[in-house]
Amino acid sequence: MRRNVNRKKSIGIITFPGAETGITPVSQLLRIAEKSNEKIYLITGNEIMDHFLKEKKRHVIIHGLRHLRGKYVITRIMNYLLTQVRLGIKIKKYSRFVDIWFTLSASHLIIPTIFAKQSKAKIIPIATDSPPKMATFQKSGFSGVLRALTKITYLLSDYIIVYSPLMIKEYGLEFFKKKILVAPQHFIDPKELFLKQPIEKRNNTIGFIGRFTGEKGILNFIESIKYLENENLNFIVIGHGDQEHRVLDFIQNIKLSNKIEYIKWIERSSLSDYMNKIKLLVIPSYTEGLPNVMLEAMASGTIVLASKVGSIPDVITDGINGFLLRNNDPKTIAEKIVEIIKKENLREISTNAISYIKKYFSLNPIQRRYNVIIHTLRN
Repeated sequence: MRRNVNRKKSIGIITFPGAETGITPVSQLLRIAEKSNEKIYLITGNEIMDHFLKEKKRHVIIHGLRHLRGKYVITRIMNYLLTQVRLGIKIKKYSRFVDIWFTLSASHLIIPTIFAKQSKAKIIPIATDSPPKMATFQKSGFSGVLRALTKITYLLSDYIIVYSPLMIKEYGLEFFKKKILVAPQHFIDPKELFLKQPIEKRNNTIGFIGRFTGEKGILNFIESIKYLENENLNFIVIGHGDQEHRVLDFIQNIKLSNKIEYIKWIERSSLSDYMNKIKLLVIPSYTEGLPNVMLEAMASGTIVLASKVGSIPDVITDGINGFLLRNNDPKTIAEKIVEIIKKENLREISTNAISYIKKYFSLNPIQRRYNVIIHTLRN
């Protein structure tokens, strides 16, 4: 009898079709997977798909689709389910070539998960966020449904990857402890982000970079500015999203509007320059995984002030390599900003932040960790 020695060796990555903010995490996962020296199948859509089609990576096979959100609730639900089915069909198409699927920002994708299980492939969601919490802060009304979908998806999955042990409780994953693997996928390229301007030579510029959505606490940050009218501070606000009109209305009507620079979007190539303008980056989120912007700021020597959520307290030791907020109330944020800007040891904290990133968030050790996971899954 002739034995079948052909074994599926390729890795697949699935992410729900999304906007520009999803490009960086997908890029990082692709860089990590490159070490395996095999083809990578990427199923995605919208702006994420457009970005990687332009890059034309020879080892990445891209299959994309367009997701339309819809204007009405019923339309959104139907489009959401249709996109899940279409993602599942793509998985079935590649079932002969892929034996491991990683899902990114897609822990609620129950239909693609079922398709992957039917093809006998391993499926591992990477818990980058908590869909029920996101829905709660965005007031979409679907938090209960997403909670149920996420739980079923996790039950069907072979393993679940989280960025740090703190995320197990943050995302309510205690029930799945036996399935959980801790493996951050974040790394910083020292050629992209590095110290250009020492912290003591920067102006007192306070920054926010991120999505303008409820869970990111953007309105808390903006409202904190009104308590800082008598301080010698400037502000840079970079981002866009559902709460953009409220942010812009506030900026236009506040006394300090001439000290606030608003930028809707910056290219990746410009990020280092902006990070080196900012002395203190504020991350006032209600919920987080492991925010890239925090690591990017630290690599640039920028001081970080962040909420104690997600993996943030696993990275920032308060007063050593950054600062933690006791809560994200606007007045608390303002008081902490004033306190930090007046500190005399900011250069030491900036240096500690850079050293921490170099030690724990370089590419090679993260690639090795994922190679171990892939090897374990296949054996």
